[in-house]
Amino acid sequence: MRLLARGERRGIVWATVLFAGLLALWCVVAPPYRAADEPMHISTTLRLADSGRYPAPGRALMDPGVLASYGWVDYFGAGGRRPATVRPDYLAHAPSMRALRSPQAPRPATAIDQMTQHPPGYYLLMAGAVRLLHLQDLTPYGFVLALRLISTLLLLPLPWMCARVARRLGLTPAGAVAAAFLPAAWTQLLNTSAGVNNGTLQLLATTAALAALV
Repeated sequence: MRLLARGERRGIVWATVLFAGLLALWCVVAPPYRAADEPMHISTTLRLADSGRYPAPGRALMDPGVLASYGWVDYFGAGGRRPATVRPDYLAHAPSMRALRSPQAPRPATAIDQMTQHPPGYYLLMAGAVRLLHLQDLTPYGFVLALRLISTLLLLPLPWMCARVARRLGLTPAGAVAAAFLPAAWTQLLNTSAGVNNGTLQLLATTAALAALV
């Protein structure tokens, strides 16, 4: 029994390592702002980090720094344009998010940020990380990547939770280890969770609730 328990723990650790590695890979290879509503999620995070404001749904405007950063990450689908004066290696010389958001920076046309229709819990966590780690000093690409990686940290307990649910349902230690690998095998979960997305906190909360109920 002791060997089985040790093997089960080792299996869950490896499942978590694989899951974390795949999430990190998706965070790196997925182009910035292409994830669902990612610019809006980041805009809401920055607003809370700076002012603590959480306007009513439909009254929040997109952060001007997020809009100004579109061209620096080749996000042309929403009207972004690469600045015409930058060198070919523009990514290495991009301004920081703080510079793009300064009062002296050009202000792009405003747009509605509809994310305040959601509860603020996720954005409060991300805003705390922005302030604590001074993430606005990063370039737009680095800023998005850092927020993505921090967001995925919320999902790392999932393999362990899946294993615990399996054990409580009567599965063997081997079955629990197999259940721990399920999050890493779920491609759509990896894809959608690799962006800045409030669904990560929701997924953590609902999985924890399921484990508690079982």
